[in-house]
Amino acid sequence: MKLHQATHQDFEKVKNAYIDIINNTPNMEQHARWVYGKHPTDEIIQSYIEEQAMYFLEHDAEVAAVMALTMSQSEDYHDIH
Repeated sequence: MKLHQATHQDFEKVKNAYIDIINNTPNMEQHARWVYGKHPTDEIIQSYIEEQAMYFLEHDAEVAAVMALTMSQSEDYHDIH
């Protein structure tokens, strides 16, 4: 496995990983309330990439995990228990 800092060339693979996670996580609305296009959006992912805050873990040429390491928290997360 290898950890990468995402670049603009990685946008599609990061985006597709988020979509896959959302579509395959039971009870997503309870855990993170992600709905692609609402959160995260293409613009959010691109801003994380521009800020050099987006990372992904790759295993055998497949994205195994994605994460944004930021110093702020969206208001949407304040209500999650």
